[in-house]
Amino acid sequence: IPFNSISEDFMKKKIIAILIAVLMLLSSGIAVLGTNYSSTPLRTADALYHLKLFLGTGSSYDLDKDLTREQGMVLLIRLLGVENQALQGKYDHPFTDVSDWADKYIGYAYEEGITVGISDTEFGEGHIMTDYMFITLVLRALGYSDLGDKAQFVWDDPYQFALRAGILNNAKPDRVFLRADAIVIFWNALARNNFELARSLAEKGVFTPRQLEEAIEIYQYGQIISDDVTGNETTEDTTEDTTEDTTEDTT
Repeated sequence: IPFNSISEDFMKKKIIAILIAVLMLLSSGIAVLGTNYSSTPLRTADALYHLKLFLGTGSSYDLDKDLTREQGMVLLIRLLGVENQALQGKYDHPFTDVSDWADKYIGYAYEEGITVGISDTEFGEGHIMTDYMFITLVLRALGYSDLGDKAQFVWDDPYQFALRAGILNNAKPDRVFLRADAIVIFWNALARNNFELARSLAEKGVFTPRQLEEAIEIYQYGQIISDDVTGNETTEDTTEDTTEDTTEDTT
Protein backbone atom coordinates (compact mmCIF):
# COMPACT_ATOMS: atom_id res chain seq x y z
CA ILE A 1 0.00 0.00 0.00
CA PRO A 2 1.53 3.39 -0.94
CA PHE A 3 2.39 5.43 2.13
CA ASN A 4 0.33 8.42 1.00
CA SER A 5 -2.78 6.23 0.72
CA ILE A 6 -2.80 5.47 4.46
CA SER A 7 -5.04 7.85 6.35
CA GLU A 8 -3.62 10.18 8.97
CA ASP A 9 -6.19 8.81 11.42
CA PHE A 10 -4.94 5.25 10.84
CA MET A 11 -1.33 6.29 11.45
CA LYS A 12 -2.30 8.02 14.68
CA LYS A 13 -4.13 4.90 15.85
CA LYS A 14 -1.12 2.72 15.04
CA ILE A 15 1.24 5.00 16.96
CA ILE A 16 -1.10 5.16 19.96
CA ALA A 17 -1.55 1.37 19.95
CA ILE A 18 2.20 0.77 19.87
CA LEU A 19 2.83 3.28 22.66
CA ILE A 20 0.13 1.72 24.85
CA ALA A 21 1.53 -1.77 24.26
CA VAL A 22 5.05 -0.64 25.17
CA LEU A 23 3.91 1.23 28.28
CA MET A 24 1.83 -1.69 29.52
CA LEU A 25 4.69 -4.09 28.91
CA LEU A 26 7.07 -1.91 30.89
CA SER A 27 4.62 -1.68 33.78
CA SER A 28 3.53 -5.31 33.77
CA GLY A 29 6.44 -6.71 35.73
CA ILE A 30 7.38 -9.12 32.96
CA ALA A 31 11.14 -9.56 33.11
CA VAL A 32 13.40 -9.63 30.08
CA LEU A 33 13.72 -13.28 29.15
CA GLY A 34 17.29 -13.18 27.85
CA THR A 35 19.07 -13.20 24.52
CA ASN A 36 17.44 -16.43 23.35
CA TYR A 37 13.99 -14.85 23.45
CA SER A 38 12.35 -12.35 21.14
CA SER A 39 8.91 -10.76 21.31
CA THR A 40 7.38 -14.06 20.18
CA PRO A 41 6.52 -15.34 23.70
CA LEU A 42 4.77 -12.05 24.56
CA ARG A 43 2.75 -12.05 21.33
CA THR A 44 1.95 -15.71 21.93
CA ALA A 45 0.75 -14.96 25.45
CA ASP A 46 -1.44 -12.11 24.16
CA ALA A 47 -2.89 -14.35 21.46
CA LEU A 48 -3.69 -17.17 23.89
CA TYR A 49 -5.10 -14.68 26.39
CA HIS A 50 -7.40 -13.38 23.66
CA LEU A 51 -8.73 -16.93 23.28
CA LYS A 52 -9.02 -17.25 27.10
CA LEU A 53 -6.71 -20.26 26.99
CA PHE A 54 -4.08 -18.47 29.08
CA LEU A 55 -4.83 -16.15 32.00
CA GLY A 56 -1.52 -15.02 33.42
CA THR A 57 -0.85 -14.70 37.14
CA GLY A 58 -3.15 -11.87 38.16
CA SER A 59 -0.76 -8.98 37.42
CA SER A 60 1.38 -10.22 34.55
CA TYR A 61 2.13 -13.25 32.42
CA ASP A 62 5.27 -14.17 34.40
CA LEU A 63 6.78 -15.63 31.26
CA ASP A 64 10.20 -15.81 32.92
CA LYS A 65 8.98 -18.11 35.71
CA ASP A 66 9.21 -21.87 35.84
CA LEU A 67 6.30 -24.23 36.45
CA THR A 68 5.67 -26.94 38.99
CA ARG A 69 4.21 -30.17 37.65
CA GLU A 70 0.73 -29.32 38.92
CA GLN A 71 0.90 -25.75 37.57
CA GLY A 72 2.01 -27.12 34.20
CA MET A 73 -0.87 -29.57 34.19
CA VAL A 74 -3.43 -26.89 35.00
CA LEU A 75 -1.92 -24.70 32.29
CA LEU A 76 -2.19 -27.53 29.77
CA ILE A 77 -5.80 -28.39 30.67
CA ARG A 78 -6.73 -24.73 30.21
CA LEU A 79 -4.83 -24.50 26.94
CA LEU A 80 -6.70 -27.56 25.67
CA GLY A 81 -9.97 -25.72 26.21
CA VAL A 82 -11.32 -28.39 28.58
CA GLU A 83 -11.02 -26.59 31.92
CA ASN A 84 -14.78 -26.44 32.51
CA GLN A 85 -15.12 -30.08 31.60
CA ALA A 86 -12.36 -31.01 34.05
CA LEU A 87 -13.85 -28.93 36.86
CA GLN A 88 -17.43 -30.04 36.34
CA GLY A 89 -16.78 -33.72 35.67
CA LYS A 90 -16.17 -36.61 38.04
CA TYR A 91 -12.57 -37.56 37.38
CA ASP A 92 -10.34 -39.50 39.73
CA HIS A 93 -6.66 -40.41 40.13
CA PRO A 94 -4.59 -42.63 42.45
CA PHE A 95 -2.13 -39.95 43.58
CA THR A 96 -1.84 -39.05 47.26
CA ASP A 97 0.27 -35.90 46.87
CA VAL A 98 -2.15 -33.63 44.97
CA SER A 99 -3.54 -30.43 46.51
CA ASP A 100 -7.27 -29.78 46.38
CA TRP A 101 -6.98 -26.87 43.92
CA ALA A 102 -5.30 -29.10 41.31
CA ASP A 103 -7.20 -32.31 42.08
CA LYS A 104 -9.82 -32.19 39.31
CA TYR A 105 -7.35 -31.07 36.65
CA ILE A 106 -5.04 -33.96 37.42
CA GLY A 107 -7.96 -36.36 37.69
CA TYR A 108 -9.04 -35.37 34.19
CA ALA A 109 -5.50 -35.68 32.85
CA TYR A 110 -5.07 -39.11 34.44
CA GLU A 111 -8.32 -40.54 33.13
CA GLU A 112 -7.63 -39.12 29.67
CA GLY A 113 -4.19 -40.76 29.60
CA ILE A 114 -2.28 -37.46 29.58
CA THR A 115 -0.38 -38.16 32.82
CA VAL A 116 0.68 -41.32 34.61
CA GLY A 117 2.47 -39.61 37.50
CA ILE A 118 5.97 -40.37 38.73
CA SER A 119 4.82 -43.58 40.47
CA ASP A 120 1.62 -45.51 41.02
CA THR A 121 0.69 -43.23 43.94
CA GLU A 122 2.65 -40.01 43.37
CA PHE A 123 2.00 -37.27 40.87
CA GLY A 124 5.13 -35.34 41.83
CA GLU A 125 3.52 -32.25 43.32
CA GLY A 126 6.01 -29.44 43.76
CA HIS A 127 8.52 -30.92 41.35
CA ILE A 128 9.65 -28.56 38.61
CA MET A 129 8.15 -29.22 35.17
CA THR A 130 10.89 -29.89 32.64
CA ASP A 131 10.70 -29.37 28.91
CA TYR A 132 10.48 -33.07 28.11
CA MET A 133 7.71 -33.53 30.69
CA PHE A 134 5.59 -30.79 29.15
CA ILE A 135 6.34 -31.89 25.59
CA THR A 136 5.31 -35.45 26.48
CA LEU A 137 2.06 -34.23 28.04
CA VAL A 138 1.23 -32.19 24.93
CA LEU A 139 2.03 -35.11 22.62
CA ARG A 140 -0.20 -37.42 24.65
CA ALA A 141 -2.98 -34.82 24.58
CA LEU A 142 -2.64 -34.75 20.78
CA GLY A 143 -3.16 -38.51 20.66
CA TYR A 144 0.43 -39.75 20.39
CA SER A 145 1.65 -42.56 22.65
CA ASP A 146 4.87 -43.31 24.49
CA LEU A 147 3.54 -46.49 26.08
CA GLY A 148 3.48 -50.14 25.05
CA ASP A 149 4.64 -51.91 21.91
CA LYS A 150 3.29 -49.16 19.66
CA ALA A 151 5.06 -46.30 21.41
CA GLN A 152 5.85 -43.46 18.99
CA PHE A 153 8.33 -41.59 21.16
CA VAL A 154 10.28 -41.85 24.41
CA TRP A 155 8.82 -39.79 27.25
CA ASP A 156 12.13 -38.34 28.49
CA ASP A 157 13.59 -37.79 25.01
CA PRO A 158 10.67 -36.64 22.85
CA TYR A 159 12.50 -33.87 20.98
CA GLN A 160 12.99 -35.34 17.50
CA PHE A 161 9.46 -36.74 17.40
CA ALA A 162 8.00 -33.46 18.67
CA LEU A 163 9.92 -31.59 15.98
CA ARG A 164 8.43 -33.87 13.29
CA ALA A 165 5.00 -33.51 14.90
CA GLY A 166 5.24 -29.74 14.53
CA ILE A 167 5.20 -28.61 18.16
CA LEU A 168 8.90 -27.73 18.46
CA ASN A 169 10.91 -25.25 16.44
CA ASN A 170 14.09 -27.24 17.06
CA ALA A 171 15.02 -30.53 18.72
CA LYS A 172 17.38 -29.09 21.31
CA PRO A 173 16.55 -29.59 25.01
CA ASP A 174 16.01 -26.50 27.17
CA ARG A 175 18.21 -26.43 30.25
CA VAL A 176 15.70 -24.07 31.88
CA PHE A 177 12.04 -24.53 31.01
CA LEU A 178 9.85 -21.46 31.55
CA ARG A 179 6.21 -20.50 31.13
CA ALA A 180 7.24 -18.72 27.93
CA ASP A 181 8.49 -22.01 26.50
CA ALA A 182 5.30 -23.82 27.47
CA ILE A 183 2.96 -21.42 25.70
CA VAL A 184 5.11 -21.29 22.55
CA ILE A 185 5.02 -25.10 22.39
CA PHE A 186 1.27 -25.08 22.78
CA TRP A 187 0.76 -22.36 20.18
CA ASN A 188 2.71 -24.58 17.79
CA ALA A 189 0.30 -27.39 18.68
CA LEU A 190 -2.67 -25.15 17.91
CA ALA A 191 -1.15 -23.94 14.64
CA ARG A 192 0.08 -27.21 13.15
CA ASN A 193 -1.77 -28.70 10.19
CA ASN A 194 -3.35 -25.35 9.28
CA PHE A 195 -4.62 -24.74 12.84
CA GLU A 196 -6.37 -28.11 12.98
CA LEU A 197 -6.59 -28.21 16.79
CA ALA A 198 -7.55 -24.53 17.03
CA ARG A 199 -10.32 -24.96 14.47
CA SER A 200 -11.58 -28.00 16.37
CA LEU A 201 -11.78 -25.93 19.57
CA ALA A 202 -13.66 -23.21 17.68
CA GLU A 203 -16.16 -25.80 16.42
CA LYS A 204 -16.69 -26.90 20.02
CA GLY A 205 -17.45 -23.31 21.04
CA VAL A 206 -14.34 -22.73 23.15
CA PHE A 207 -13.88 -19.51 21.16
CA THR A 208 -15.31 -18.17 17.91
CA PRO A 209 -13.70 -18.44 14.47
CA ARG A 210 -13.39 -14.66 14.47
CA GLN A 211 -11.56 -14.72 17.79
CA LEU A 212 -9.18 -17.27 16.31
CA GLU A 213 -8.52 -14.99 13.34
CA GLU A 214 -7.87 -12.11 15.73
CA ALA A 215 -5.53 -14.25 17.85
CA ILE A 216 -3.52 -15.16 14.75
CA GLU A 217 -3.24 -11.45 13.92
CA ILE A 218 -2.07 -10.74 17.46
CA TYR A 219 0.56 -13.45 17.17
CA GLN A 220 1.75 -12.19 13.80
CA TYR A 221 1.54 -8.41 14.28
CA GLY A 222 1.16 -7.81 18.02
CA GLN A 223 -2.34 -6.41 17.55
CA ILE A 224 -5.66 -7.00 15.83
CA ILE A 225 -5.80 -5.72 12.27
CA SER A 226 -9.20 -5.70 10.59
CA ASP A 227 -11.28 -3.82 7.99
CA ASP A 228 -13.99 -1.41 9.02
CA VAL A 229 -17.14 -0.70 6.99
CA THR A 230 -15.40 2.00 4.97
CA GLY A 231 -12.64 -0.34 3.89
CA ASN A 232 -10.00 1.47 5.92
CA GLU A 233 -7.60 -0.59 7.97
CA THR A 234 -8.12 -0.27 11.71
CA THR A 235 -6.07 -1.46 14.63
CA GLU A 236 -6.92 -2.46 18.15
CA ASP A 237 -4.49 -2.71 21.04
CA THR A 238 -4.61 -6.18 22.54
CA THR A 239 -2.42 -5.92 25.62
CA GLU A 240 -4.71 -7.21 28.34
CA ASP A 241 -5.03 -6.74 32.09
CA THR A 242 -4.72 -10.24 33.51
CA THR A 243 -6.27 -9.50 36.90
CA GLU A 244 -9.35 -11.72 36.48
CA ASP A 245 -7.57 -15.04 37.01
CA THR A 246 -8.49 -16.46 40.40
CA THR A 247 -7.23 -20.03 40.10
CA GLU A 248 -4.73 -20.67 42.91
CA ASP A 249 -1.98 -21.97 40.69
CA THR A 250 -2.36 -18.81 38.55
CA THR A 251 -1.20 -20.32 35.30
